[in-house]
Amino acid sequence: MQFPGPFGTPSATRSVRRCSTDRIPKPSPAACAPQSLLRPEGFCVYCRKANTNGLNMTRPPSPSSPDFIQRIREHASPLRWFILPVFAAAALFWLAVFSLIGSAIFVALSGPQPSILGFVLALVLLAFFLWPLWAVVRPFAATEGYVRGVFDARVVNDEPAWADLVAEVQGICADAGAQPVRWVCVAPEGVNACAFGLMPSRMAMVFGQGLLDAFQDSPERLRAVIAHEAGHVASGDTRISSMYVVAQDTFRLGIVRPCAIIAGFFGFSILSVGDSMNPGRSAAPDDAAGMAAGWAMRVTMKLMGLAFLCAAAAIWLAGWLASRAVDTFHCAHSRRREFMADRAGAILTSRAAMIDMLRSLDERPDEAATALPGAHPALQIVNLSGQNTWKLFRTHPTTEERIERLRSWPDLD
Repeated sequence: MQFPGPFGTPSATRSVRRCSTDRIPKPSPAACAPQSLLRPEGFCVYCRKANTNGLNMTRPPSPSSPDFIQRIREHASPLRWFILPVFAAAALFWLAVFSLIGSAIFVALSGPQPSILGFVLALVLLAFFLWPLWAVVRPFAATEGYVRGVFDARVVNDEPAWADLVAEVQGICADAGAQPVRWVCVAPEGVNACAFGLMPSRMAMVFGQGLLDAFQDSPERLRAVIAHEAGHVASGDTRISSMYVVAQDTFRLGIVRPCAIIAGFFGFSILSVGDSMNPGRSAAPDDAAGMAAGWAMRVTMKLMGLAFLCAAAAIWLAGWLASRAVDTFHCAHSRRREFMADRAGAILTSRAAMIDMLRSLDERPDEAATALPGAHPALQIVNLSGQNTWKLFRTHPTTEERIERLRSWPDLD
């Protein structure tokens, strides 16, 4: 399919300019970020510092207008208090597990009579733990194949039919001060878009075919979508959100599930041993003490098995409750992110374009068809299916809230 276009040259379609203030390693309210955005009025939207490249100042910087990059990074900081401990706990857990498995393999093979069965069981256990480890580590070294597999999308960077889309994505990301997106992808369905990536040099921006079809005659709406996602990428927000998704998988696949399965395995094994015990066979009929000891051992084994099964259930429940508790915090953080990315999109395009794009997506009748397959709801530009849920668990503000917030910023137009 030929992509709708052309968009036109970046200089003809975007009035956003680069700030000429000196570059510093970390942006702050008092200093300008590298390659930061400049409002046509002549002040930097990151630091509110007056421009020095010759533009005429039409009005002074508004002190009520927040520095959206700084705000996003401040909001992202508390999330690291969940992400980093999860990775640290997972690393310690896997280190302990692999040490035990390595010891088991050494014992199985170093004795006078090597145990082939013990060696095979240790290898099976090793594979059992290596699979979730690979699932967690792989996103950090994302490849084109990984991106295609997660989103069921094709990479269109080198396809001539999509050259306009790729050029527009890279141009808007450059205007936002972000690194070039490595993979521009098109998913076969979904009226949505998302940005994903854990490393700045391995960012992907995915567009649903339904979105491209819907906006085929509305390039300004599509620019607004790209600008919104570019705001996420430029702020480092995409990395934080992607890392949160991976941390959740680490917690669920790498800690909770293995512990619960191991506890359940021991529980069923001990119950099986208890069921196989027959005090009547191991003790003489007239040996009351032996019979009592046998029955006591059988009851003890059953109680131990039930205790392990209860522990497995408790681990599952505790993991689920912990995930839900952290989800409430992440969803609140995600809603704030969306407001700030909408602001970035309005600066890169216009307030009217952002509002028009949001209303257009909100009018889609089929909420399920709007979702982008394979993408976490928090990574997508809209999550219509989540707007009817309890506010604590919404990843996005409602469309009306987003439009109202866009209209509340006086310095966007």
